[in-house]
Amino acid sequence: MSRGIRIAARFMLIVAVVSSTAYLVAPASSTGSPYSSSLSVLGAAPAYASPGSCTNRICNVLRNPPDCTARMDGMKCKVTGQGCSATVC
Repeated sequence: MSRGIRIAARFMLIVAVVSSTAYLVAPASSTGSPYSSSLSVLGAAPAYASPGSCTNRICNVLRNPPDCTARMDGMKCKVTGQGCSATVC
């Protein structure tokens, strides 16, 4: 066997070993479909609009009397007789 054929055979053997190792080490598809993207597991959760009753405000206690002028996402402020109260939306 000539030297060129031996080098080509070794190269093909190395390529075969690396290819089979990558195939065996790769994680299995979670959906079982061969057509799904491998990046689909990195997707973010869907974002939904908040209900209309959420004002995204909290009590501003630096004012006298306290009012609902401070902003904070996911909170709902309501003015009461003693000032204000904040609850989670």
